[in-house]
Amino acid sequence: MSRSVGHRLSAALLIVGMSALTGACAGPPTSPTAEPTGLTTGLTTEPTPEPGASSPSEVAGSATTQRPSPPTSSTHPSTHPAPEEASRTGAAPSPCESEALIEAAEWIELDGRSSLEVRPTEVLRQCGLHGASEKAWPEVLELIPDADTDGMREQFTCHVLFAPTKDVWHLEPWRPVVDGPQLLAARCNPGGADPDLG
Repeated sequence: MSRSVGHRLSAALLIVGMSALTGACAGPPTSPTAEPTGLTTGLTTEPTPEPGASSPSEVAGSATTQRPSPPTSSTHPSTHPAPEEASRTGAAPSPCESEALIEAAEWIELDGRSSLEVRPTEVLRQCGLHGASEKAWPEVLELIPDADTDGMREQFTCHVLFAPTKDVWHLEPWRPVVDGPQLLAARCNPGGADPDLG
């Protein structure tokens, strides 16, 4: 059939007219790729056999493409949601989020000035940046509500990050409010020396 175009067109018409011949013509290993292309080109020029000719090639193409598609469609929905749901439900909360971070807090007097003495828990001492989250400072305010003054939270955060080994932290409301670099340069005690060291 591949010797001339006339033979190919006549074979196409025979395949459209008789479905039994399509199976016989598609049997050879070298002809399936050549014959469908001849069928589609021959049938596009002639409008009458187009519906009948497109169905054998589409059926043959769909039969080959449908074999790999069900495994891919069945594996993607089943594998992706399961690990995500497991990670959401299986992840245990961090101790910095679930356990108490403040052991005690009280107002005292140091060098004739008021100072808030805060005793962190061992968990908070190991939390680092996690300890400077939204949980630790509210725990201080639950114990000492009037400690919420300008600069106190910044002093607290500075102690959490840079003085975790101190027994207690002293936060003074009289200290000036400064930016981060100045707070670090003053070793968390802007406006005066650390009362624990003086």
